[in-house]
Amino acid sequence: MLNVMYAAFKLVLPYDVQHIYGGQSARYSYLLIAMAVGGILGGLRLTLAKRLPRHQQNYGDLGLLAGMLLLAGAFPNYWMLLGSSVVIGFCYTCFDIRALTITQELTDPAYLGRMFGLLFLAMDAFQPLGSFIFGFVTDELGNATLLLVGSCFLIGLVGIYQGYQRLARRSR
Repeated sequence: MLNVMYAAFKLVLPYDVQHIYGGQSARYSYLLIAMAVGGILGGLRLTLAKRLPRHQQNYGDLGLLAGMLLLAGAFPNYWMLLGSSVVIGFCYTCFDIRALTITQELTDPAYLGRMFGLLFLAMDAFQPLGSFIFGFVTDELGNATLLLVGSCFLIGLVGIYQGYQRLARRSR
């Protein structure tokens, strides 16, 4: 789900620059730089963390990511989109690193290669799907695509969290 929504976000950026912000290619470059800076900051955050990662921390990061998508969709302003790009890059990186670290801790070393191979395949397989679907959606909705993506993301996140809570209660 995350990679589908991330692909959608990355599709909206050039659309917005072209249709809302005057088509200046430098503005698109700044958005990509902002995402990269956010990613570097997210990596530093986790590197400097003193405690082991827990999957519950991902809910906060993903909730913030969804909120930034909603803000960027609700307020079509370049500075809002630039700030959102930093935060989205930060949250995406934190989630990704934490998820991979947790997977590594839970997997028997004999199966790490196979597990990561399947994990990367599953993660990478959905980005083209998101690009295909949201390529058409962005043509119709424009910047409002971010509202759709943020809303879907938030609904999916709440559904996953509630499902996980039910499973946790049953296992006790």
